[in-house]
Amino acid sequence: MPVEDAGDLRILFVETFFGGSHRAFAEGFARHSAHRVDLVTLPADRWRERVRFGAFEIARRLPDPTGYDVILATDLINLGDLRAVWSMAPGRRERNEAEQRTCRFPPILLYLHETQSTYPPPRTERQRRERDPCAELQDVKNCLLAERVLFNSHSHRTAFLESLDRLVRDHPGLDTLTPVTTIRDRSGVVYPGVSLVAREAWSGLSRSVETRRPPRILWNHRREYDKRPRRFFRTLLDLATDGVPFEVVVLGEAPRGDTPEITRMRDELGERILHWGHVDSAEEYHRWLADADIIVSTAIQENFGIAVVEAIAAGCVPLLPRRLSYPELIPEELQETVLYDHDRDFPGRLRYILENLSDLQRSCIELPAAMDRLSWSVIAPELDRTIEAIVHRVSLKA
Repeated sequence: MPVEDAGDLRILFVETFFGGSHRAFAEGFARHSAHRVDLVTLPADRWRERVRFGAFEIARRLPDPTGYDVILATDLINLGDLRAVWSMAPGRRERNEAEQRTCRFPPILLYLHETQSTYPPPRTERQRRERDPCAELQDVKNCLLAERVLFNSHSHRTAFLESLDRLVRDHPGLDTLTPVTTIRDRSGVVYPGVSLVAREAWSGLSRSVETRRPPRILWNHRREYDKRPRRFFRTLLDLATDGVPFEVVVLGEAPRGDTPEITRMRDELGERILHWGHVDSAEEYHRWLADADIIVSTAIQENFGIAVVEAIAAGCVPLLPRRLSYPELIPEELQETVLYDHDRDFPGRLRYILENLSDLQRSCIELPAAMDRLSWSVIAPELDRTIEAIVHRVSLKA
């Protein structure tokens, strides 16, 4: 099918972990694509079980995918199992050889939100026991099975390709597949689209100046070790001890529950905390973003950063580490203003922003508009073009 005649392609979107950024990406693309996108999903829990058995659950819900032009699948699945189970679909086994040749599997586009080999090394004994080397290899096998592989940032793609060198050393036999070269050649980057709803509520003025309230700091990440919430909250306690005015809004989930240390620091911050915990309502979430002044990150793992983009688009001044995907999000001319080089710099930089918020907001006045390049109105057509090119390429081979 030529790209110019692609028309309304039928896209099967397979998502075995339908929650958080995975859900936002799937629903956003389904809403904004120019093509027909059908979602087949599984609940967002037990991610290891999704990798091991999700293919069988997906195949039970959709026994035969051959009516689709392309399959878009994300990372928490075993694509080899999925193809194997689909090959045994009722009715497919009864087709004769000629029918089998004309009834091909749709090509697969693999979208990688995260990869296990690029996740930060676990620190506790429990986390080390839970680390699964088979999951790291599964990412490689999925990439080799897909027609095209997309990463959600350049930093993620680079880190994954570098991690393959270690995997090849640790697992003899991988070198015969030349996975680094193969995956590099068939992979690219398309950022996940972001819904910039809170942008509409941003007035371009300092909320704290308008309302004569203290500056408001936003934390809208998961409270897990890869986001380093302890470093963030310890900094807040030090600032509070020094009498620096601020308020805090803590959004996002703590899937394993908050540690006793985090709970103690929350209690010590007391009335400075205006909200604590995940909000189910999108409207409430975007209200908190629109009312905040500063968005921070102390993460050691961030492949893209949807939460940060949403907050910046809503007018928050960011304070982010100069690592991971963050330099890709910030225009070069503002990186010195909002990125910090070392963890030890974070407390001093946050104090400076709190004490000079109006000046920083004026410096960053154009930053919310810079997030428009990550909106679905830009990303969906780019992803559509990638899919059309895959369908066109496969049709030429047929």
